[in-house]
Amino acid sequence: MELLQRLLHTIARFVGILIVLGLTVAAFVAFLMACAPRVDELSESTMSTRPDTLDLRPLAFRSEMYDREGNALTVLRGEQNREWVSLDDMPDTIKTTVVLVEDEDFYLHGGVNLKATLRATVANIDAGSISQGGSTITQQLIKNAVLSNEQELERKVLEMVLAGQLEEQMTKDEILEQYLNLVYFGNGAYGVKAAAEVYFAEDVANLTWGEAALLASLISNPSANDPISDPANALVRRRRVLDTLHARGHISQGERDTFHRGALPTEVQQVVPVIRDYFIEEVTQILLDEPILSADKRERVNLVFGGGLRIFTTYDLTAQELAEQAVEQTLPTLDEGDGRDLSMALATVEPSTGAVRAVVGGPGYDRLQYNIATQGIGRQPGSSFKTVVLLAALEAGITGKDLIDGKGKCTFEGHTFENFGNARGATASIETLTLQSSNCGYVKLGQYVGLDTVAELAAELGITSDMSVLPTSLPLGSVEVRPLDMAAAYSVIANEGVRHEPYFIERIETDSGEVLYQHQPTPKRVLSRETARRASDLLSANVARGTGGRAQLDGYAAAGKTGTTQDHADAWFVGFTPQLATSVWMGSPTARVPMEDVEGINVTGGSYPATAWAAFMQSYHEAADLPSTPFPEPAPVFRSRRELLLPGEHSRLRPAEPALVPTVAAATG
Repeated sequence: MELLQRLLHTIARFVGILIVLGLTVAAFVAFLMACAPRVDELSESTMSTRPDTLDLRPLAFRSEMYDREGNALTVLRGEQNREWVSLDDMPDTIKTTVVLVEDEDFYLHGGVNLKATLRATVANIDAGSISQGGSTITQQLIKNAVLSNEQELERKVLEMVLAGQLEEQMTKDEILEQYLNLVYFGNGAYGVKAAAEVYFAEDVANLTWGEAALLASLISNPSANDPISDPANALVRRRRVLDTLHARGHISQGERDTFHRGALPTEVQQVVPVIRDYFIEEVTQILLDEPILSADKRERVNLVFGGGLRIFTTYDLTAQELAEQAVEQTLPTLDEGDGRDLSMALATVEPSTGAVRAVVGGPGYDRLQYNIATQGIGRQPGSSFKTVVLLAALEAGITGKDLIDGKGKCTFEGHTFENFGNARGATASIETLTLQSSNCGYVKLGQYVGLDTVAELAAELGITSDMSVLPTSLPLGSVEVRPLDMAAAYSVIANEGVRHEPYFIERIETDSGEVLYQHQPTPKRVLSRETARRASDLLSANVARGTGGRAQLDGYAAAGKTGTTQDHADAWFVGFTPQLATSVWMGSPTARVPMEDVEGINVTGGSYPATAWAAFMQSYHEAADLPSTPFPEPAPVFRSRRELLLPGEHSRLRPAEPALVPTVAAATG
């Protein structure tokens, strides 16, 4: 009530000014008469609904994502591009200029500038409605952070009352800090930090008087004064602000003229670009889908796109660039009219931590948002899954020297299998059958150790595919898997049997540095150390002289396994060094398409995938200056080789080399 009385009293004192301005007292009296009957009513409703303590609506701040080195990757935001910056970190150029333009008496009034309100009232009489506000910075803050933008008398009165209340709650600097982070500068920039980036590609701390003059001129009408879309008008508005700065003694005449001649920004700048790629999208989906931040879905969305989070990821920029380069340079170029759209997916994991360092999810996020490396049911891994069978056998005490019948064709439970290329095969050692990638040998080995055992081990290795149904063809990779799962599974071998869950996010902080989430390692021993070493020995032999010959690295130990499915529709190479495990898949991103007669060859895991794998691993190990570390040697085996026989099979070995027969008939799966 007191505020309204003061307002009316002041207006009465300035009636004479109306005449000078060319308005009649009668017109002004008519305006007062229209308002007067509602003064008491507005006073009562305003004071009765005024809260004891004002709570400003929380601002939406963009979240930022960083790579493993702390370098900015991208921003995650909704409609408002805003990042909080404290008043202490803002230069005097922007603070002084905005106050001068928007509310020169800001540090003198108590929230409402009655002189400015009178000037607006005169303009409103001419317009016949409330078309101007005469609002102080405090009132603007109330309008945008407490009330609404409606130009009604009731809202205007409440705005003035609450502005006085806010001045009692907050200091002037606190109000100005909130305002400078809230105000809109056009082109999606909210707050002075985003505005400095969008228009000048620089930090707010470096704003000159000329740049501050341009930004301050945008506040009243960001679209009309936009220097990019309307440079002529922007020049006029900036000149007015520069003139005012000169008149108030903040800049010299020479500085004013120099800043006036300064070029205007001609395009929106992207200091921290809003980009999307497979890795970034995977992190975003993890934040949205998993209760890392909150159990409530809506709250997670608000935090991710408006919570001002700092998200530190495992992303390795060098690894990502080299992975994309290896895929691009290796993928064959098909003739026009071929009709086949072939692509590659790649995932790489650090065995010692589980950190995912790079992901190539397909032909490019701009072309296909579906991430083949991490999403969906996956693709058939072919013989690259034989490694899981090998690990189950080694865990059961079988060695690479033990024998099994690898002759083709072979029939189990009504299903007939052939070796690759219809090779006859023979009874041979597990090592030999691995180097040959023998289908019949590994189908029998899967039967010997038990398909249920293979499936259980696959799950412990991190393969998330549904294996509730165990087809006889499981050892040959008939169940779909994801490239990331395969890289993670092989990483267990590289880490001497200890599994680390693959992860993308190291930690999440608020803009003030409070840690909301920190990745906690949960290492789990899945394989014995000796099993891992024996597997490394066999799989490195496969690279040296088996189907994975094209995956050999110069100066670095490498191990891995190829995989090719029926009709050459999927081709894989999955392998590792002591420092990194990587899987490469090749095929059509949209369907199972035979890859026959591609640049004159039928695609296998040992062709393009092994080549791409080697290109990436070689270049990354060199770029990261990783040491040339050999695989640990397995312990020697002090027993004779043995033949693995299924029920009904007969040994062909001498008595000195006994046969091993499974004791559980259920080993047939």
